[in-house]
Amino acid sequence: MFERGVIACFRSLAWCYKTNLPQKFGKRIVVTYLTGSASYTRCNELDDLVRVFSVLDGRPEPDYRGGINSKLSAAGLNGWTAKAGIVDTEYLTIRTFKNHNGHVTFKRLDLVEKMNRIIAKHYPGALPAPK
Repeated sequence: MFERGVIACFRSLAWCYKTNLPQKFGKRIVVTYLTGSASYTRCNELDDLVRVFSVLDGRPEPDYRGGINSKLSAAGLNGWTAKAGIVDTEYLTIRTFKNHNGHVTFKRLDLVEKMNRIIAKHYPGALPAPK
């Protein structure tokens, strides 16, 4: 189940954006419909990534009640009348836009590499061999 959250978020990314790499997670990803009507599903996928980051970092899993959806709502960035803004968490920086998309920047690239190994386990040959 731990790995399924990473794979589900990876598979849901829109590949029409340059920053969304089809073989791995990069420094930043673009998440479509992060705010608005479909935001709950997208925020749950990001919460799964935060849980994975916490486990890979050796910390306890964060409380689900303080997830991405609640942080966006507290900042007034979630809903039909979307505004542009920035939400900062321990592992992510999320920048939302009026078109309901969000740019998610990962703060810990060492943990992103560990997540990419999870993707490589499910999709062999997706990542090049380590040097």
